[in-house]
Amino acid sequence: MHWLSRQTLKILPNGKHLVDFPLDFPLSICCYDFHTHPHRLIPNYHDYLEIIYVYEGQSILHVRDDFFNISKGDVAIIGSDEIHYTELPLNSRFKMMCIFFMPDLVCKAGGDSVDLEYLTPFYDHGRFSENKNRVYADNDHAILEIIEKMDKELSAKHMYCRQTLKNYLFDILLILLKYYYGGKTTKSGNNIRKNRGVDRLRNVLSYIQNNYDKQISLLQLSKIAYMSPNSLCRLFKKVTGTTTSNYILRARIDQAKYLLIESDLTITQIAFKVGIEDHSYFGRVFRRFNNMSPKVFRQKYTSE
Repeated sequence: MHWLSRQTLKILPNGKHLVDFPLDFPLSICCYDFHTHPHRLIPNYHDYLEIIYVYEGQSILHVRDDFFNISKGDVAIIGSDEIHYTELPLNSRFKMMCIFFMPDLVCKAGGDSVDLEYLTPFYDHGRFSENKNRVYADNDHAILEIIEKMDKELSAKHMYCRQTLKNYLFDILLILLKYYYGGKTTKSGNNIRKNRGVDRLRNVLSYIQNNYDKQISLLQLSKIAYMSPNSLCRLFKKVTGTTTSNYILRARIDQAKYLLIESDLTITQIAFKVGIEDHSYFGRVFRRFNNMSPKVFRQKYTSE
């Protein structure tokens, strides 16, 4: 296990936290060792999800307008765009293991809603949620053991490293999901409201998955969900972390990526096939999600 110091944290002046991981496999494990003097980390946020495992010591974890006393064996979850920081008591040492990953690694836009349910604990903390539980006690050290295995896999870098890491991540998410629904939290005095958002959105997600190549309106989706357009927008954002329009675009671009690699269709043909008729617009959207043009993407992943 390689422990990093406080100085290795990359936080921009605007508070955005940066972690380097490959675009095609957005997962990273960082282990931090804070000691020698008390500190309060700069409040920061990030667009990926974070799992914190407290390896040693204790700290106060501030998330949004709430705070949690965390100590050895606790597991905390941080969602995307949530302002958070840790605060250490005087003359203490604090070591934590952090798993950073993008939601797309678990469930891509237009993917299986069952996979999306793994992310429920991360998204059920929004402004419209009564749930405040985000810290759990890993008393049997199950999550610690998995993180240590993941760290070894990253060091080994064998042929099936990514597949193994993804399986381990799902193992951790399943444990967290059981903690979430079982109410196994280190913070007392809170009523746990089980999130039924995924259940309410199943038909909507399924419709997008099967019709991404057609024009899809918010009104259509709201009728499928038996909700008003405004209510659907709020629920969809809370559960998936993105808007309906952005989710549909991601579903189209994910299918386009598959066709770029697996088919001989031209880029224009692929754009039409995934429901985007404007070739220039397709190129701009593709770059926004992948940081490269469709042409460069095809060259890169068909030559490997």
